[in-house]
Amino acid sequence: MLSPRGLGGFLAGMAIFYNANLESRLSIRTINILQMLAFTGIFVVMHFDVIEIMIMPFFILLILVSCADRGWVSTMCRSRPVYSLGLISYSLYMTHNIITQVFHKQWITVFPGLTFIFESAYIVVLLLFELCLILFVAYLSYKYIEIPSRQHLRRRFFPKQ
Repeated sequence: MLSPRGLGGFLAGMAIFYNANLESRLSIRTINILQMLAFTGIFVVMHFDVIEIMIMPFFILLILVSCADRGWVSTMCRSRPVYSLGLISYSLYMTHNIITQVFHKQWITVFPGLTFIFESAYIVVLLLFELCLILFVAYLSYKYIEIPSRQHLRRRFFPKQ
């Protein structure tokens, strides 16, 4: 069944596709301003009490003004750290929740008096450790599960002619 949200995303994607050349007519300064506006809007909708559907126009704007790979967003996305996060993104997606759930359960056992509010240096150190652990496990998952699986599937379903 097609949801209104899915239909809205599809129609937005079609509109972006047919208007992708619009970005090429904008100055780099205008692109940077529009990208900053889009990021600000996305942040506000995600972190404040704003109706969730309001995020859609900001994502549409961000994609539309980033189509030609110009502006600060494109520069940031080409940086080595962001590129590396992109490589391991599926592994991050698949492993982060498991690690977070186990880690937070251990917090309660080891530090029963601590809450998840940033009230002490312990919390900051534990969160940084947790982030490093998530990135490390995602990298291992990418290197030892995702890449070999991809290679196996390519050999299995797309043998050399």
